[in-house]
Amino acid sequence: LIMKSATQKLSKADRDTSVRDMRAAGNSADAVIGRALHAAGFVSSPDPLARREAESLVAQRYSEAVGDLADGR
Repeated sequence: LIMKSATQKLSKADRDTSVRDMRAAGNSADAVIGRALHAAGFVSSPDPLARREAESLVAQRYSEAVGDLADGR
C-alpha cells in the first residue's frame, strides 16, 4: 500500500494517480518504482530505479528498523 501521507492512502476518489495509470501513460516499471520509493523517502530523487535495487533499499531499511526495535531504540 502506498500512502499519500502518514494517515492517508492513495484514493481514486481524490483523483490520485494509480500504478495502472502511470504504466498506461508510458512510464516504465523502473520509473514507477523510483517515483514510489522517492515518495516514501527511500531515495532523494524520483529517477527510475530497478526492482532489485529497490528491494535492497527496502530490506536494508527494514533490517535497521528491526535492529532498532530489538535494541530498544
